[in-house]
Parts: sequence; C-alpha cells; structure tokens
Amino acid sequence: MSGLDQLGLAESHLDALEFLIPKVSEHHRWVTTVAFYCALKAVDQVLEDSNPGWSPASHSERHRALNRQTQFKKVQRHYNVLYRQSKDARYEIHGTNVPKSETLRQIVRKELIPTLNACSTHLKPAAVARIESMVARIDAATS
Repeated sequence: MSGLDQLGLAESHLDALEFLIPKVSEHHRWVTTVAFYCALKAVDQVLEDSNPGWSPASHSERHRALNRQTQFKKVQRHYNVLYRQSKDARYEIHGTNVPKSETLRQIVRKELIPTLNACSTHLKPAAVARIESMVARIDAATS
C-alpha cells in the first residue's frame, strides 16, 4: 500500500465512524473496528514517512515496526489498546461483553484521539492539519 494517501483512508474511515456513532447501540462492534482502522491508517502514514517505501504485510509487521522505534512509544500505547478492543469486538476473543454505548464513545475519545495526536507529532505540517481536523470531527461526534 505504499504511496497511498494513508490519511485520506483514515479520513474515509472517520466518515464511516461519524455515521456509526449515533447508532452505536446497534453497531457497537463496527464502531470499535472502524475507530481502530482509522488509527491504523494514521499509524501507516507515520511509518511510511519514517521508512520510505515501507508497506506492512500484516498487523504483526506493523506492531514490530512500532516496537523497533522508541520514538513511537506513545503512538503504540494507544494504538495497541484499539487493536485489542477491535479484535475483541470482531472475534469475541476474550468472551467479554462488548462495552455499552457510552463506554464506546469514551474508548474513541480516550484511545483514538490520543493515537491521532501522537501520530501528528511525527508528521509534516500539512498532515498535522489533517489530523487536527480529524480530532475535531471525533470530538464533535462523541460529545
């Protein structure tokens, strides 16, 4: 996927997230999953910018790339929470109940926004402006 506008894909996922949030009680698994994929694309942009030509083949490869570079610790911390929650929502791995609507809104605010903000510290100014716009949209959708 190298060369793609990863932030454009993140913004597209955010469009879907904004649509789903008002319907969170009906689509709770999708809210969690789409929030994660929005973060994933921002992370891909950071990793591509720091490693030109890099293109992940799997989630494991992305995790290894984040782990190898200490400057991405803050990105990794919030991203990993979203990864686990998304995986739980999609596959019910831990047999836990999916969080209630308000909890999901808090997850989006507590993990997605910090992931995007952490990504923005590693991006060029034009990309930072796009991240700031996405954070404002998330803030408005979850208030």
